[in-house]
Amino acid sequence: MLGSIAACSTETIINSAPAAEEAGAADADPDVADADAADTAPPKPLPKLAFPEVESRGGPTIKTPKVILIVYAGDALAASIGTFTTKIGASQYWKDLGAQYKVGPMTTGATITLTEAAPATITSDGIETWLIGKLSGATPELGAPDVKTLYSIYYPASTTITMDGAGALGQSCQGYGGYHSEVTVGGMHVGYAVLPRCADIDDLTVAASHEYFEWTTDPFPMSTPAYNKLDDAHWAWQVVMLGELGDLCTYLDRDNLRPAEIGFLVQREWSNTASLGGKYPCAPAKTAPYLQVIPTAEDPIQVPDYGAPNPNATVTTKAISIKAGGSRTIDAIVYSDQAGTPLVPMRALSHADFGGGGKPSGFSYSLLAGPGGDRRLRRRARARSAAARGHREAPGLIGPRTRPTTKLGIPRARLLH
Repeated sequence: MLGSIAACSTETIINSAPAAEEAGAADADPDVADADAADTAPPKPLPKLAFPEVESRGGPTIKTPKVILIVYAGDALAASIGTFTTKIGASQYWKDLGAQYKVGPMTTGATITLTEAAPATITSDGIETWLIGKLSGATPELGAPDVKTLYSIYYPASTTITMDGAGALGQSCQGYGGYHSEVTVGGMHVGYAVLPRCADIDDLTVAASHEYFEWTTDPFPMSTPAYNKLDDAHWAWQVVMLGELGDLCTYLDRDNLRPAEIGFLVQREWSNTASLGGKYPCAPAKTAPYLQVIPTAEDPIQVPDYGAPNPNATVTTKAISIKAGGSRTIDAIVYSDQAGTPLVPMRALSHADFGGGGKPSGFSYSLLAGPGGDRRLRRRARARSAAARGHREAPGLIGPRTRPTTKLGIPRARLLH
């Protein structure tokens, strides 16, 4: 079989991706170049750069969002949670982020304080059963369900949440710091968010800012998904960093910010406008140079369409195919949005290497350093399939940063750690 390296990279990462299909002995395939000879071949002309874009699958966004906060009695952070939610929804930070996705200011409804004891343990399915019960009947305890309202459940530190189907990484504060999803109540789709208590208020508001924004831009990810898909050419970004607007910047941006108008810590969110302009894609913008390493890929492969309502859906993207046991030199464009960017080190990592887990990719890499001042420089990378036969790498798990796949492969986790 063939090994394939996915065609997209950001900053210092080149990802290996699964082969398209089991093809028998790799040396029997005449269509894959024996790339050792390419080391001395002249580089090809620089292509026009294409930057990543998160596409909508056609589902709705929430133009007039509202959040109802659900806390347990005695929660010392309840007042802070309410203040934060009110301020973020009315902020310029929120207005600027939401405008390009047709999301308006977010209002805060009444905070509902539960007098029942918080569970010591609960599963994601158990949460949905509980929420449906609270939103059903002639006099629902949480009020009448509303498609434009997010029911945001804040659990205390004493509650451990287990995400069904996620295995060892399904435990709250270990594999994720929060998630959003949907339930159906009386034929109506209703969004909800789950926020476990993993650390302090800063940790909590970063997770909440992530889930609030993702809900408004992908409110019903199971039934009618919206912004949760990278363009096909940048499929590898979605495999490694997930596809929703908050998930991408959880990986790309580790520098959270505290806007003065909000007074609480929040995360940056993905901006298509910034990305397509060749700028740092997580907004609000940074002043530091933005770097991308873009491998030149030519070989079409068919790969799973993660996040699609149909779990068997596929897309076609470009990759670099390598004979098992062989090697291939890859032209990689090093891009900076600022002239005079100083020399930076780079590493080439497989998909499995990136997260520190999963099965070995079977690839080894070497890569030169760059850039050194130009906006676009060419560097060459060598990737070698070390095994006699290539390895198929499972794309669903990335060490501690996992894609829970309990429902149609939709990424549900907000990953903090």
